[in-house]
Amino acid sequence: MKVQKYIEYLILEGSTPEEFMKQALINIKAKIDPVFDEEQVKKLKDFKNFNLHLLNTPNVDDYAPVDRSVKYKFTDDTNMVYELTFTINLKDAINPTPDKDFKPEYIKKIHVTFKKYDNTASSLQLVNQLLDRTIEPDKINPDYLIQLKLEIDGEKPTEEEEFKIETEEEKPEGQAQMPKEESEEQTEG
Repeated sequence: MKVQKYIEYLILEGSTPEEFMKQALINIKAKIDPVFDEEQVKKLKDFKNFNLHLLNTPNVDDYAPVDRSVKYKFTDDTNMVYELTFTINLKDAINPTPDKDFKPEYIKKIHVTFKKYDNTASSLQLVNQLLDRTIEPDKINPDYLIQLKLEIDGEKPTEEEEFKIETEEEKPEGQAQMPKEESEEQTEG
């Protein structure tokens, strides 16, 4: 009779990174689904004015070998279609310490993709897309969805607009410009 290691037992019994990914996405889904339920929206004071309607049945993707995701497609009163995807990569669901129990709550990275399409033409046309971002699962809630929607609708500056390259002041011709760090070091010493 072969003695089985505990970690091997866990893998055989379903405690795999894939199961952790699935459970973490189910937890996210439980946080986001109320936004599209008419009775629940009445309780979410900030969200009832958005009038969002779900176009798909969001399910956790069980078939992708490396990335598991849940995708929401919804529309609003402006006839725009939004596509919000939460994805977990397999490497983020692997237990770094195999001798200790691992739980789906230990997953700390969720990748978020958000796109906006115009539905007025005969086919969907991409209007806007937010930069892909990584967020902790605990921060995903209805308020986070409001923040994303406002950002993609242009009511809040996007990350690209917030990112500004600092340039040095222009000097009159003939004067050499030193990088800011070097000039500060020289004045101190």
